[in-house]
Amino acid sequence: MGMRLKDASFTTRYIGRYAKRPAMSESRIKHYDGRSVTFEYEDKSECVRRTTKVSVEQFIARLIRHIHNKHFRVIRYAEIFATRTRGRDLATARLLLKLARRSPVRECGWRERHLRESGVDPLRCPICGSEMVLVSIMCRSRDGPLTERVR
Repeated sequence: MGMRLKDASFTTRYIGRYAKRPAMSESRIKHYDGRSVTFEYEDKSECVRRTTKVSVEQFIARLIRHIHNKHFRVIRYAEIFATRTRGRDLATARLLLKLARRSPVRECGWRERHLRESGVDPLRCPICGSEMVLVSIMCRSRDGPLTERVR
């Protein structure tokens, strides 16, 4: 690891994985009329996205709670939440604290996620209502070329 830290590019990516991100991205702010702000958030207890409208003062009060003091060091995931050991360490912590085991999160495909997030079935024709056939999906990796993923 010591040799890798001499490489600025590697070091930046490595530290970037642990650096704190902003409390809210601009894309989650849906509407602002001068008196109130409508924004989207994820309700972690039900794993759904919700939209709420609050006064500007309330919005700012909620947002500034996440602003740290100057030079305050923030690490996203450390100790039992570190990515590499999270599964094992959290299981041990739950056992020691006598917490009930969480039910596993049900994985869903892109169609179900899109339907849940937007309320629109991407494979249902908006005009006639018939179901379209998915032939392939084109996607781009972060640094790579556009690739085709066949269903």
